[in-house]
Amino acid sequence: TLIVAKPAGISVEPAPGVPAGETVLERAREALGGSAEELGLPHRLDRVTSGVLVLAKDRDALAWHGREVAAGSWRKLYKARVAIEGKDKATAAAAAAGIVGM
Repeated sequence: TLIVAKPAGISVEPAPGVPAGETVLERAREALGGSAEELGLPHRLDRVTSGVLVLAKDRDALAWHGREVAAGSWRKLYKARVAIEGKDKATAAAAAAGIVGM
Protein backbone atom coordinates (compact mmCIF):
# COMPACT_ATOMS: atom_id res chain seq x y z
CA THR A 1 0.00 0.00 0.00
CA LEU A 2 1.19 3.50 -0.87
CA ILE A 3 -0.09 6.70 0.68
CA VAL A 4 0.17 9.70 -1.63
CA ALA A 5 -0.40 13.39 -0.95
CA LYS A 6 -2.29 14.35 -4.12
CA PRO A 7 -2.26 18.02 -5.04
CA ALA A 8 -5.25 19.67 -6.68
CA GLY A 9 -5.17 19.77 -10.47
CA ILE A 10 -3.78 16.28 -11.07
CA SER A 11 -6.04 13.44 -12.21
CA VAL A 12 -5.86 10.16 -10.34
CA GLU A 13 -6.32 8.02 -13.45
CA PRO A 14 -6.47 8.51 -17.23
CA ALA A 15 -9.44 10.51 -18.48
CA PRO A 16 -10.38 12.42 -21.62
CA GLY A 17 -8.32 15.58 -21.92
CA VAL A 18 -5.63 14.41 -19.50
CA PRO A 19 -2.20 14.10 -21.18
CA ALA A 20 -0.57 10.67 -21.09
CA GLY A 21 1.78 10.25 -18.14
CA GLU A 22 0.17 13.05 -16.14
CA THR A 23 -1.93 11.04 -13.67
CA VAL A 24 -1.14 9.93 -10.13
CA LEU A 25 -1.28 6.27 -11.19
CA GLU A 26 1.07 6.78 -14.13
CA ARG A 27 3.53 8.83 -12.07
CA ALA A 28 3.51 6.23 -9.27
CA ARG A 29 4.08 3.40 -11.75
CA GLU A 30 6.99 5.29 -13.29
CA ALA A 31 8.53 6.04 -9.89
CA LEU A 32 8.21 2.41 -8.76
CA GLY A 33 9.35 0.79 -11.97
CA GLY A 34 8.05 -2.60 -13.10
CA SER A 35 6.74 -3.56 -9.65
CA ALA A 36 3.84 -1.15 -9.99
CA GLU A 37 1.86 -2.67 -12.86
CA GLU A 38 -0.90 -3.86 -10.52
CA LEU A 39 -1.41 -0.54 -8.70
CA GLY A 40 -5.09 -0.17 -7.87
CA LEU A 41 -7.39 2.48 -6.47
CA PRO A 42 -9.57 1.57 -3.50
CA HIS A 43 -10.96 5.13 -3.66
CA ARG A 44 -10.58 8.24 -5.78
CA LEU A 45 -10.22 11.98 -5.42
CA ASP A 46 -11.54 14.42 -7.99
CA ARG A 47 -9.00 16.25 -10.11
CA VAL A 48 -9.74 19.56 -8.34
CA THR A 49 -9.41 17.98 -4.87
CA SER A 50 -6.18 17.73 -2.93
CA GLY A 51 -5.78 15.14 -0.21
CA VAL A 52 -4.50 11.77 0.90
CA LEU A 53 -4.83 9.04 -1.69
CA VAL A 54 -4.35 5.32 -1.02
CA LEU A 55 -2.86 3.15 -3.77
CA ALA A 56 -2.93 -0.64 -3.46
CA LYS A 57 0.26 -2.26 -4.77
CA ASP A 58 -1.37 -5.56 -5.71
CA ARG A 59 -4.75 -7.29 -6.07
CA ASP A 60 -4.75 -8.68 -2.53
CA ALA A 61 -4.19 -5.21 -1.07
CA LEU A 62 -6.86 -3.76 -3.37
CA ALA A 63 -9.36 -6.42 -2.27
CA TRP A 64 -8.54 -5.81 1.42
CA HIS A 65 -8.97 -2.04 1.09
CA GLY A 66 -12.20 -2.59 -0.85
CA ARG A 67 -13.60 -4.69 2.00
CA GLU A 68 -12.57 -2.03 4.53
CA VAL A 69 -14.26 0.73 2.51
CA ALA A 70 -17.43 -1.37 2.11
CA ALA A 71 -17.47 -2.13 5.85
CA GLY A 72 -17.32 1.56 6.69
CA SER A 73 -13.90 1.32 8.32
CA TRP A 74 -12.68 4.35 6.40
CA ARG A 75 -13.89 7.86 7.04
CA LYS A 76 -13.37 10.66 4.55
CA LEU A 77 -13.10 14.14 5.98
CA TYR A 78 -13.32 17.19 3.75
CA LYS A 79 -12.23 20.65 4.83
CA ALA A 80 -12.86 23.85 2.93
CA ARG A 81 -11.97 27.48 3.29
CA VAL A 82 -15.04 29.65 2.99
CA ALA A 83 -15.45 33.39 2.58
CA ILE A 84 -18.95 34.67 3.32
CA GLU A 85 -19.74 38.30 2.72
CA GLY A 86 -22.45 40.25 4.49
CA LYS A 87 -22.77 38.03 7.57
CA ASP A 88 -21.43 38.43 11.06
CA LYS A 89 -18.49 36.23 12.06
CA ALA A 90 -20.51 33.85 14.26
CA THR A 91 -23.08 33.21 11.51
CA ALA A 92 -20.34 32.77 8.90
CA ALA A 93 -18.44 30.32 11.12
CA ALA A 94 -21.59 28.31 11.85
CA ALA A 95 -22.50 28.20 8.14
CA ALA A 96 -18.99 27.05 7.21
CA ALA A 97 -19.23 24.29 9.81
CA GLY A 98 -22.58 23.19 8.39
CA ILE A 99 -24.46 24.16 11.55
CA VAL A 100 -26.89 26.52 9.84
CA GLY A 101 -28.23 26.64 6.29
CA MET A 102 -27.28 29.37 3.90
